[in-house]
Formats: sequence, C-alpha cells, structure tokens
Amino acid sequence: MSRLMLYTDITPSRPYLFFLLRENTSILLQYKIECAPFNQSELIKNNAQNKIELLLEKLNAGSDVLVIGDISNIHTHLKYSNMLRDDTRFAEHNIQVLFCIGKVLCALEQKFREKLPNISSSVAQSLIRDYSMLPALLAQMLKLWGPEHVSFLPDLSSEPVSQGNDATVEQLFNWLGCPPPKQPTGIPNNRLFLSSWVGRRLAITPEVHWNGWPELDTDIFMKTLASIEQGWDKKPETPLKYRHILLEKTREGSLALEELLNLPSGSYSCPEWLVTEPEVTPDQALPQENIHDFVKALPEKERRILLHRYKNDAHLLTPDQKILEKALLGMDNDFTRISDPVPVPTLSVLTMTYNHEKYIAECMDSVLAQKTDFPIRHIVLDHYSQDDTPKIIAAYAEKYSSIQPILLSARIPNINVRGLFERCKSTYASLCDGDDYFTDPLKLQKQVDYLEKNSDCALCAHPVQVIFEDNKSYSYIFPRIDQLPKGANAKYPMEQLFFGNFIQTNSVVYRWRFKDGLPTWFRDDLCPGDWYWHILHAETGRIGFMPEVMSVYRRHKNAIYIKTHISSLEHRKTFGLAELETYKAMNDHFKNKYFKDIASLANGVLADFTNISIQEGNDHLITKAYKRYPNFVNFFRRTLKNYKV
Repeated sequence: MSRLMLYTDITPSRPYLFFLLRENTSILLQYKIECAPFNQSELIKNNAQNKIELLLEKLNAGSDVLVIGDISNIHTHLKYSNMLRDDTRFAEHNIQVLFCIGKVLCALEQKFREKLPNISSSVAQSLIRDYSMLPALLAQMLKLWGPEHVSFLPDLSSEPVSQGNDATVEQLFNWLGCPPPKQPTGIPNNRLFLSSWVGRRLAITPEVHWNGWPELDTDIFMKTLASIEQGWDKKPETPLKYRHILLEKTREGSLALEELLNLPSGSYSCPEWLVTEPEVTPDQALPQENIHDFVKALPEKERRILLHRYKNDAHLLTPDQKILEKALLGMDNDFTRISDPVPVPTLSVLTMTYNHEKYIAECMDSVLAQKTDFPIRHIVLDHYSQDDTPKIIAAYAEKYSSIQPILLSARIPNINVRGLFERCKSTYASLCDGDDYFTDPLKLQKQVDYLEKNSDCALCAHPVQVIFEDNKSYSYIFPRIDQLPKGANAKYPMEQLFFGNFIQTNSVVYRWRFKDGLPTWFRDDLCPGDWYWHILHAETGRIGFMPEVMSVYRRHKNAIYIKTHISSLEHRKTFGLAELETYKAMNDHFKNKYFKDIASLANGVLADFTNISIQEGNDHLITKAYKRYPNFVNFFRRTLKNYKV
C-alpha cells in the first residue's frame, strides 16, 4: 500500500524544511518517496484532475508521494481533503497528514518578510483570520481523516527566522520513514534566513531587476552577510496593529493548541520584542555603519562584480542599491564601467531569448557584422534558459563590449519584455529574437538613414525570409510586396495595422518612444506583443516600408507561433484568449476610436472558438470570451451572417 503524504507547514522554519526536502530528493527516492511537482493549493485549481491522475499514477506504481504546502485556510484544506476522500481510487492507498505548527506571530511576521515591499490590508486580515482558526482547522482534519492518519509537529522557535533545527528535521524525516539527511553548512540565497531587517534588505541588492550578470558567487555573498548581521537591529516588518489584532484573536486559540498538542502552558507564547517593537518601514534608510561593515567584509571579487552590475543598470537602481554602490565605490576608486560603449549608442538591438543555444550565436554574430557610422548596443535578455544559452551570451559579452547581457535569475511571466525595454535609452531600437538573425550587414544603417531622412516616420520595416528549419522548401517571403496596398517604398498610416500585422518582428527599427522610461499604461503581458509595440510607435508617426529582404525569421518546432502553420484551431486553443486581451488593450488605449477595426480582428479568434465548440463539443473558450470580452462577442454576433452554436 503506497502512502499519499500531505505535509502542511505553518512555521518560520518552513522555507528551510522545504529547501531541505528539495535538496534531498535523491535520498527520498531511495525510500521510494517522490515529491509532487505541485503544492497542496494547486489540487483545487485549474487542471486539478490532471494532478489527481498524476498522484494516482505514482501511487499505483508503488511510490509514496509527498505533497507540501503552507496554506492555513480551513476551507481550502476541506475542499481538497473532501475531493481526495470522495475519489474511491484513493481508498486502497494510505493517506497520512502532517501539520507542522509554529507560533502564529512568528508565522505572520515571516509572511510579511516574504511578501514585502507591501502586503495589502485584505491579505493581512485574511492571514489573521486563518491563523486564528488554526485550532478549528486541526480539529476538522482529525475528524475528517481520523487520529491514526493525522500527526502534529510543534515548532516552538521564538525567532521568525528560517533555520535548521535538528529535532524538527529528525521528526519530519521520521514521519516520512527515512533517516534525517546531513544538513547543509551554508544558507540558501533567501532573505528569510537572516535575522536583521538590514540583512534582509541587503540580501535583495545583488540583482538589478533580476539580472544575474556578471555572475556573482551568491554563496559567498550570503555567507558574508549572515556572518556579520547577527548583531544588527532585528525590528519586525509586520505593522504593530496587525500583531496586536492577531494576539487578541488567538489568545484562547494558543491555549487550545497547547492542549491539543499536549504541550506545557505558555509553550506558544510569543516573544516580547515581537509583541511590542514598532515595525521598520520600507523607506527607512539603511544604517551607514552596517553598510560599511558589510562592504569591508565582502571579498574584492564580489565587490567588483556588484559594481559592474550597478554601473550597467545605473538608472534602475533602488535606493538601497544606490547606498551600497556608494559604499562599494569608496572601497574601489579605480573601478571603470564595462559594456558601456562610448559614445552613447544611437541604436540598440533588443533580443529576447529562451533555450536558443542552437541559434543565439548566429543572432549575435549577425548584429556584430552590422556596418554603421554610429555606435550600436546589443541588449540580450535571456529568460532563465535551461540550456547553454546564458553561457554563450556571457562568453560573447566578455569578448565584445557592445553586448549587454541580461541573464534573468528566474522565469517570471512578462518580466522579459519589461526587463528589455526599460534598459533601452537610445534614439532608435531594432528587434531580433534569439532564434532569428540579420542577413544584410547594412540593414541597420539603411533603416536609420531612412528614418533620418523621413522625419514623419516613427518606424520602418522590410520583408523577411521565413525559413522552416525542418523543411526549407516551405520557406517564403513575408510580406509579399504585391500584397501590400501601396507596394514597395511606401509609407503607411497606423490604421493599416488594424487590417493585419504586415511587420515581421526582426524587420523593424523604431524611433524609440520609450527612451525616458516605460509609461504606467504600458502593457508587458500582451500576446502578440510585437503588433502592440508596432501600433504604439505608429501612433507617433507613419510606417515606412523598404523593399529589400534583410533578415531571416526562423520557424522551428519550439517556436511560440509554430502552430499557426499547422492548425489555426490548435493555435487559437493556446493563444486565442491572449489575442483577445491584446485587442481589448488596444481598444482601451484608443478609447473605442477604432473599435470596429479592432473588433473585426477579434472576429477571427471568435470564429475559431465557434468552430472548436461545434467540432469538439467544448464551448469553454467561447464562454470565457463572452464573460471577459462581451463587446467583441456582441459585435461578432451582429456581423456573422450564418452561425450555429
């Protein structure tokens, strides 16, 4: 009989214990224990059935499965617990439940530390409500699963810091049924493992907007910080009013927890400093003496790497990073900036890349081959690739000072667009994704010359060769000149883009609209994004079109839009709702001025959704579209002559 183990941790030690489990997956596998690739709360989210099937597959294969979580909401627990109990396929397996419970004030404090720079009042009130209901939650779980299936592990630490506790680790692994592992000697790169507010603020200073280049030894950085911050001020980050509300609401609950867990009276009392100490505010300046001591302790190599990072992204530094940079420069007066062409570049080539190790070198080589009478910077952003793409980019950057890498340290939705665009400060900008490349070494010179001569144009583009990697015989030129309304060497108004996107991404050069920063209304989450960017620039001037083919757009099996050439319906299943959101964003931007034109584009998506509904008997896409975009759906219904749903 396999075990399904549901482990919920509501303690300050949670990040450390979760880290320890991830670091010891090989040991767990030796005892046939697999960690589920999702947490407890995801058992009741979209596609929950897929996760249930995955659990059953592993259990039926003879493995024990561990599902971890930190949720304290009683309704969430009841929802997924009842779902598991009602599924008779789990009856033949042994379901075990573990709750690791810490002091609620310490748990709340850590949540604030984790979610800074701000936590909303509604989230704070929700946490207070959930923590005050912990005794009721545990009682419900005992009733639902039975005492033989529910275990409790108290954590009586009085510090809201994630740290290794031998006794807690031993009890956790005993519950799992395997010996405790050897604990790591260092600490992970996580601010929750530090005790002082100054240390936690410094812990997030190494990266400027998640840029992990040049490479920094984070272990040395964190060990240095941890070794010196012990005596620094450890003010709470939770507002005092929330701590007092929680204490009042959990006064009786703490006694109930002690009784339920068979602990001496006062075991769950919170530390006095956490009860009375005023909170530190996010804008409170870092103490100069702490900064000086840290910089002095930091090895020279790490100091210089930090300075490299700060100088490359000087306009994006936070106040804390500016303070740290000043202290670093005080220790290193001869520092010079890297990857900063002199004079300031006239044009920046903006490249987004992800898992493009086969292509990225050809892309960068094609930019390096450009012959211009003005300086170029190539800003290359890697969205946390899992192959050798970042290494290739870094190697090129060491050799060529015109290349500025942005090697994101995490895969975060939409941060690639913003991370790239906010770093472009040049007069002109060109786009070229990491799997595409330029073919004419004079491309950028020709396009800048065109824009210099045609001041009424805000961007210019040209045809590209579309190459299919798996079958080059399918290749073609896009767009065909004879399909353009005005043909070659023409200028087009912005409205022409409402009839379809005739600008391939790596053909365009913009008179860069955002060199003073991205406006608050800019959307970085839209797909297709390039159509949106084209229109935003065409809003400020005309679109120039040149007849020469000067770049290659590559089609391969991992390309995001490959399904458009396989099946329109399959493409729309994946991207249709995103396309409608893009159309809505543009309609909102222009305040309905071009509604009919934009809604006509949305008709194509809605027609495919209707076909999917008819052919597959699945109307979830058209239903979602009606709920989210009723204006487009109503227009679609009015303009559709014959339809059947």
